[in-house]
Amino acid sequence: MKRFLLLFLIPTLVAAQGAEAVFDYKSSKVEIEVKATGHDFAGTLSKYHATAQLDKDLVPTAGKLTWDFKDLKTGNGSRDKKMLSWLSPKLTKASFTFEKWLKDKEGKTSAQGTMEIHGVKQKLSFPVSITQTGAEIIAKGDAVVDHTNFKLPVITFLKFFKVNPKVRLKFVVKGSLK
Repeated sequence: MKRFLLLFLIPTLVAAQGAEAVFDYKSSKVEIEVKATGHDFAGTLSKYHATAQLDKDLVPTAGKLTWDFKDLKTGNGSRDKKMLSWLSPKLTKASFTFEKWLKDKEGKTSAQGTMEIHGVKQKLSFPVSITQTGAEIIAKGDAVVDHTNFKLPVITFLKFFKVNPKVRLKFVVKGSLK
């Protein structure tokens, strides 16, 4: 009888405390949208690592997204190479560390945390939704990041062409609970 109670209580206790979600970059998408003089372009992060701790109501209690700008692909190898030269070669790794879950009066949810790019840390909040379908966890979000806040210069070409420093980051990451 004691074994039966333990077998019944352990999953219940784990669910009450929450669980770790591990996201799979192969079935997910992290993209950027960039506006520039004369043309706009997009890029996709081909590889990253994301984890989150969620309570029983799918509210995050901890989480981290790490990536390397070497894995950001725009479909133009020359542009990708130029982008990496814009960053310091030793500072291509970046991260977002979750700190707080916010919910407004209308029920819309946001993640707040610290983003580190180019060795500079900045606070950032952006809308995020988390849903569960069966065993799959899906987190969707959208943020605008100004790269000049990370001590990166505005990219200009021939003094006339400029890349807008405000970059839109969109993600739909899918994973499962451990």
